Amino acid sequence: MKNVTKALLLILTVIIFLMTACSKYEEPAPFFDGLFLDYKIGEIKRIFNFNIIDNNSFKIVKTDVDDVLGNTSIELFIDGNGRVYKSNSSKYEGKYSLVWIPVHQMKIGDTFDDGYKVLRKDKWKKWEVLVIKNPIYNEEQYFELNTGYLVGVKGSVEVNLVNTNADIPTVE
Repeated sequence: MKNVTKALLLILTVIIFLMTACSKYEEPAPFFDGLFLDYKIGEIKRIFNFNIIDNNSFKIVKTDVDDVLGNTSIELFIDGNGRVYKSNSSKYEGKYSLVWIPVHQMKIGDTFDDGYKVLRKDKWKKWEVLVIKNPIYNEEQYFELNTGYLVGVKGSVEVNLVNTNADIPTVE
């Protein structure tokens, strides 16, 4: 009986730990129906269009506009906290959207989404940003400190936010 009690206590502790770890960054994303973010990536324009599905989920259509190769689009489904889901289901994919993170809750040195690391607060172009290291492409991503939106990337290719209807200035 003692071993069963200890095992149950251990399981309960692990469950509480996992729930706390999974909900560490529970900041509502500033998404709204009709939101768009346009980025310039070399000669390609990448556009993110947001459409509300219900009060806690959104569909993002990511379109790459390329004069040479033509346009390509994919759909992403995210919740109101910016987490990505597989298709329009409840299966969490385990990462944040490509264009927003909860900067107000992240601390220097934090790691999330399989190795993305919060490096520092800094100034990039005209923005005050939280700098995130992308372990996959060995690049720095810049998220504006007030809104959490991605404003740029510096790596093998530079990415810049050039137009949006979000409450954030864009590159002039």
